[in-house]
Amino acid sequence: MPLMKPAKRPSDKAIELMLYIAYHGEKTGKLQSMTVVQKYVDFSRSSCEQIMVELKKANLVVGRRGNDGGYSISRPAEEITALDIKLALDPEPQSSDLLDGFLQRMHDFERSVTLRMLMDEYEQYEGNQV
Repeated sequence: MPLMKPAKRPSDKAIELMLYIAYHGEKTGKLQSMTVVQKYVDFSRSSCEQIMVELKKANLVVGRRGNDGGYSISRPAEEITALDIKLALDPEPQSSDLLDGFLQRMHDFERSVTLRMLMDEYEQYEGNQV
């Protein structure tokens, strides 16, 4: 019996979307269309659109409608952290004394990982695939 892949949380999907938009936007100098982004990340269009709404509310992406429309990140990749993206999509669990210390350590780590760092790792991965 094949193992099932675990379902991705919305914040996991959001990180993939942000990585694609930032990386390919920087490489091409163009806005990234939802059609192309959705094919790359292999999520349903409605899932992508729901995530993009939340990312726009959090001021992490900007979008433009129309034939030449698409998405770009709202500020430099060095200024966007994994925690920013996570908090835009996944609400924090109820606070408790036991969880507070753990959550603080997780947030410290996620705050230290920038979108630029993820882009650099992705570029290395892409280079090793050739």
